[in-house]
Amino acid sequence: MRHSVLALTVLLVLATVSFVASEPAAVGVAAGKGVLLPRPAATAAWASARAAAAVPALTAMQDPLVEVRAGQVVSLAFRAVPGAAVTVMTMDGGRITPVAVALSATAANRATVVADDAGIARVDFHATPDVVNVTAVQAASPAASGLVRQAIRVVAP
Repeated sequence: MRHSVLALTVLLVLATVSFVASEPAAVGVAAGKGVLLPRPAATAAWASARAAAAVPALTAMQDPLVEVRAGQVVSLAFRAVPGAAVTVMTMDGGRITPVAVALSATAANRATVVADDAGIARVDFHATPDVVNVTAVQAASPAASGLVRQAIRVVAP
């Protein structure tokens, strides 16, 4: 049951991201007339690159299941392309904060960071009081293929 709820949540998030990405650019005002403004670059970070021989895959640097005590912080790292944007989002609670250069940290559950010179993107996951048992974290990059799914088990302090 938990897996089907998680799968449905993932589908809803992906559908929402797809819908937002397909909306027209925002309308602004310049010289008294409505003009189209470009969409923010952070929106594109969830669009991973199409898999191909020349396209590297986004990978997690830690085990697929990480354990952390409630109230604590665990660092997460993802291998991408040097200088690429990587967006990391928690699906079931907790907070994501950037460790390095952040392009966007507009929501407590999401941050877009820049991969360092070695291609490593780092964020911290904060096990806040609303996290119970296992929470899902996902990462994607427009410069690497694939969507990385990470599970974090939060245990009592």
